[in-house]
Amino acid sequence: MEQTIEKGWLIRWIIDYKIFAAPDETGVAVQPLEPIYRHGIVMEASETNPPSIVVYCFDCTAGGDWVVLHMIHDKVEVLSK
Repeated sequence: MEQTIEKGWLIRWIIDYKIFAAPDETGVAVQPLEPIYRHGIVMEASETNPPSIVVYCFDCTAGGDWVVLHMIHDKVEVLSK
Protein backbone atom coordinates (compact mmCIF):
# COMPACT_ATOMS: atom_id res chain seq x y z
CA MET A 1 0.00 0.00 0.00
CA GLU A 2 1.35 3.38 -1.01
CA GLN A 3 1.55 6.01 1.74
CA THR A 4 -0.02 9.41 1.03
CA ILE A 5 1.87 12.39 2.46
CA GLU A 6 0.42 15.91 2.54
CA LYS A 7 1.86 19.41 2.78
CA GLY A 8 2.45 20.62 6.35
CA TRP A 9 3.00 17.21 7.95
CA LEU A 10 5.92 16.66 10.32
CA ILE A 11 7.88 13.58 9.27
CA ARG A 12 11.07 11.70 9.97
CA TRP A 13 13.15 9.35 7.84
CA ILE A 14 16.19 7.15 8.35
CA ILE A 15 19.46 8.41 6.87
CA ASP A 16 21.83 5.81 8.35
CA TYR A 17 22.38 3.39 11.22
CA LYS A 18 24.78 3.66 14.18
CA ILE A 19 25.40 -0.08 14.49
CA PHE A 20 25.15 -3.21 12.35
CA ALA A 21 24.93 -6.61 14.03
CA ALA A 22 27.12 -9.32 12.52
CA PRO A 23 25.52 -12.59 11.51
CA ASP A 24 25.60 -15.48 13.95
CA GLU A 25 25.95 -19.19 13.30
CA THR A 26 22.36 -19.36 11.95
CA GLY A 27 23.45 -17.58 8.77
CA VAL A 28 21.10 -14.62 9.18
CA ALA A 29 22.20 -11.53 7.23
CA VAL A 30 23.66 -8.42 8.88
CA GLN A 31 20.95 -6.47 10.73
CA PRO A 32 20.93 -2.66 11.11
CA LEU A 33 20.41 -1.32 14.65
CA GLU A 34 19.87 2.15 16.13
CA PRO A 35 18.63 4.21 13.19
CA ILE A 36 19.73 7.83 12.72
CA TYR A 37 16.75 10.02 11.82
CA ARG A 38 16.28 13.39 10.16
CA HIS A 39 13.14 15.45 10.77
CA GLY A 40 11.32 17.93 8.58
CA ILE A 41 8.10 19.51 7.41
CA VAL A 42 6.60 18.55 4.05
CA MET A 43 6.51 21.63 1.81
CA GLU A 44 5.33 20.01 -1.45
CA ALA A 45 3.95 16.59 -2.30
CA SER A 46 3.98 15.20 -5.84
CA GLU A 47 1.50 12.61 -7.05
CA THR A 48 3.48 11.74 -10.17
CA ASN A 49 4.90 8.28 -10.64
CA PRO A 50 7.12 7.73 -8.69
CA PRO A 51 5.74 10.00 -5.95
CA SER A 52 8.16 12.33 -4.19
CA ILE A 53 8.04 15.06 -1.56
CA VAL A 54 10.02 18.23 -0.86
CA VAL A 55 10.87 18.60 2.81
CA TYR A 56 12.39 21.41 4.83
CA CYS A 57 14.79 19.46 7.07
CA PHE A 58 15.32 21.47 10.25
CA ASP A 59 17.99 19.24 11.79
CA CYS A 60 20.14 18.92 8.67
CA THR A 61 23.41 20.75 8.10
CA ALA A 62 23.69 24.33 9.39
CA GLY A 63 20.18 24.44 10.84
CA GLY A 64 18.06 23.71 7.80
CA ASP A 65 18.14 22.38 4.27
CA TRP A 66 15.81 21.36 1.47
CA VAL A 67 15.53 17.62 0.77
CA VAL A 68 13.69 15.65 -1.92
CA LEU A 69 12.52 12.24 -0.74
CA HIS A 70 11.36 9.61 -3.20
CA MET A 71 8.57 7.55 -1.69
CA ILE A 72 9.74 4.35 -3.39
CA HIS A 73 13.20 4.40 -1.76
CA ASP A 74 12.80 6.52 1.38
CA LYS A 75 10.77 5.15 4.25
CA VAL A 76 8.91 8.08 5.83
CA GLU A 77 7.20 8.05 9.21
CA VAL A 78 4.51 10.67 9.90
CA LEU A 79 4.91 12.24 13.35
CA SER A 80 2.15 14.85 13.16
CA LYS A 81 -0.58 15.71 10.69
